[in-house]
Amino acid sequence: MSENYLKILHAAGLKTVISSDLNQDYQGDIAAVVQESHYWNKFSDYDKVGFIILGYGSCSGCDQWEASSTVEQRLQDAAVHANNIRWFNTVKELTEYLRSSDRQYEWYGHEERWGEFVSAVASLTRVSEYGVRL
Repeated sequence: MSENYLKILHAAGLKTVISSDLNQDYQGDIAAVVQESHYWNKFSDYDKVGFIILGYGSCSGCDQWEASSTVEQRLQDAAVHANNIRWFNTVKELTEYLRSSDRQYEWYGHEERWGEFVSAVASLTRVSEYGVRL
């Protein structure tokens, strides 16, 4: 599952600020905002935030995690996901990106809970906890 990739990214030094299963079904996408870990564990509008979409399926034929047969393959896949994180200098920049009309042309822009995720990201300010799940 895609959440397993988030766990690997956490071990590599990222924290999930907010995440949402956009489909809540046997297959779909998880949208997440991530941030590099800091020793004080506070989210700040002045720290870079990243946006990532992770897909998941119901079996090894349609789920990358389930299809991976070795730890090495899963780590390589996690590295690919890490390289696909789109970074922004502020939450405001990220929100503008998520609200841009270009997102309607992405597959995830049509998902059931996309609007809820974007609204939740837009409402982020200073929080002391990570791992908000919608």
